[in-house]
Amino acid sequence: MAKARYKQGKDGRWRTAIRTGQYDDDGKPITIRLSSTKSSADLEKQVREYKYEVEHGRVHISNEILLKEYAPQWLETKRNKSQTTYQEYEYFVKNHLKSLEDLRLDYIRPSDIQRHINNYSAHPRMCEKILLTLRQIFDMAVNDDLVIKNPCGKIALPRHIKNERRPLTQEERNIVMTAKGLNEKERAFIHLFYGSGLRPAEVFALTWNDIAFKEKTVSVNKALQFSRTGKTSVGLPKTDKSIRTIPLPDFVIRSLRAYYDLGVHSPTFYLFGANGGLFLSRTGYDNLFDRCIKKLDLSDVTAYQFRHTFCTMCYESKMDIKTCQYLMGHSDTKMVLEVYTHLDKSNAVMSAAINSIKF
Repeated sequence: MAKARYKQGKDGRWRTAIRTGQYDDDGKPITIRLSSTKSSADLEKQVREYKYEVEHGRVHISNEILLKEYAPQWLETKRNKSQTTYQEYEYFVKNHLKSLEDLRLDYIRPSDIQRHINNYSAHPRMCEKILLTLRQIFDMAVNDDLVIKNPCGKIALPRHIKNERRPLTQEERNIVMTAKGLNEKERAFIHLFYGSGLRPAEVFALTWNDIAFKEKTVSVNKALQFSRTGKTSVGLPKTDKSIRTIPLPDFVIRSLRAYYDLGVHSPTFYLFGANGGLFLSRTGYDNLFDRCIKKLDLSDVTAYQFRHTFCTMCYESKMDIKTCQYLMGHSDTKMVLEVYTHLDKSNAVMSAAINSIKF
């Protein structure tokens, strides 16, 4: 049996250090450390692959960069994202990379990332976001020629069973349509949620010049963004496809017209803002929605449930997926397909399909 070329450490890894062919500012040769949890032969394969990359001029290693030094550089490239998205990335960079941040980029291996993810296994959704953040950081590091490949490729995430989001029942839909007990502002608020499928942040950012009564449309071109510190600002919608102009059903137009006729006429006033047309805080909008739901005597109903219900009604009306995608403002058909596929698998639909088979 051939003798192993590399020695196995106490932690079970085979390790080696090889020169990159480059030199630091003091003229010392720069080395890179490679390791394998599989075998000495696997490590030798990595060494050969790395030397091949060096020989063909594909490797430019800056040998001393730590993850905690590089992650902020990556974060700066996300400044063009919405404030909410940027702050979420910032939160994970600052709070959820602790066990990795003091490691050099070129030292971090899939096993390191797997152990880090396992530390959060009780929170599957958080694991997904941490891995997404790390994957993007290392994608940029690869593009910057700081590492050879992204170590996030084959990481196992804990099983995540999503809570099933239910649409409003027919009885709840009837209550919303009637809107008994709501004033004009509250009725317009709830009917717009129910009849448009807009995201809450898109509804909150609407001004009167976004509503075209004659054409019966609403133009979605901005969204309110709420920071973790409570600051509210206006930014772009979630994706490019979220910028859209969509038709509104007659009952929504009637409710908006009744609210408009109260005398709030300035085109730049936010529809559901405070006196003077300014937008509210996140708590202010939450309170407005909760007040409407309480007056309607509904329970366990969220703003996003209205959006899910709208997508469900698109399915029930046999609307094609691409049209529904446009109305919902999704960047692709994935989310709509999930709803449509789920509804296709409902007991009633499957039962009808089975009974239509010519046995």
